[in-house]
Amino acid sequence: MSVQHGGTLRPVGGNRARRALAMLALAADRPVGTAQLIDGLWPDDPPATCRDQIYNCMTGLRRVLRPVRNEAVIEPVGGGYRLRLDPNRVDAIAFETSLRRAADLTRAGHAAQAARELAAALKLWRGEPLQGITDGVLGAAAVRLERLHGEAWHQRIATQRAASRDSDLDPGLIGEMYAAVERLPLHEGLVRELATVLWESGRPAEALTACQEHRRRLAAEVGVDVGPAVRDLESRIRQARPVRATEPPSTNDPAPCQEASRLLAHADLLINQIRAHLGDHHCASQR
Repeated sequence: MSVQHGGTLRPVGGNRARRALAMLALAADRPVGTAQLIDGLWPDDPPATCRDQIYNCMTGLRRVLRPVRNEAVIEPVGGGYRLRLDPNRVDAIAFETSLRRAADLTRAGHAAQAARELAAALKLWRGEPLQGITDGVLGAAAVRLERLHGEAWHQRIATQRAASRDSDLDPGLIGEMYAAVERLPLHEGLVRELATVLWESGRPAEALTACQEHRRRLAAEVGVDVGPAVRDLESRIRQARPVRATEPPSTNDPAPCQEASRLLAHADLLINQIRAHLGDHHCASQR
């Protein structure tokens, strides 16, 4: 974790200081209660002197923030502390703001603008979120940010494909997608977009390999198979039936609904067969 000022990154030393600054930054311009800080700084067993240590920690953080004191100030606020700062100066918050703008643009049918907004959001990432302080309450925040990171990549590729229609994608995008899948290997939507782009770029063998590697990882790490959308994509690739994106991606994946419909139809067939069998049995008993 670091503080950026004038193009210079100032690292924040000490595990406890980094935890405290992370909690204040994620709640920028809103108060964080002392009880919350205790939970975040000592996930297991807080010491009897924890309140005094928090006070000392805030004093140390003020020294770190001194070069930007006109823009970021830690101040006591009834039973806690607040980092007085424009929330969009915090990368994690700016990232989520961009995701919301991109979603609005997608719903309005502006796929190209949404893709650019998502590309800008992804440039805010410089490594793992909250690296080294991902236990306790901060662990949940890190997991949430990683999930949003995967979804941002998924939506970026999907919106860019929708915007491109019949034109070619940026050749460098495939390399970026590979890097994203390597970092988020269990994100099925992202893997599906990578495989689709590879296929449409004339690289069906690589597309199938991406699907198969995803299946292997899911089985090994989670113990489940790929979803119906990936299975359908594999089948289409093998049968050489390409499908190009013709509209911006929906936030509701239809694949689960299609799978549910298939299962319901199968259930109806079984019920009808059982009814027919019972009807035949009833007639036979009457005779």
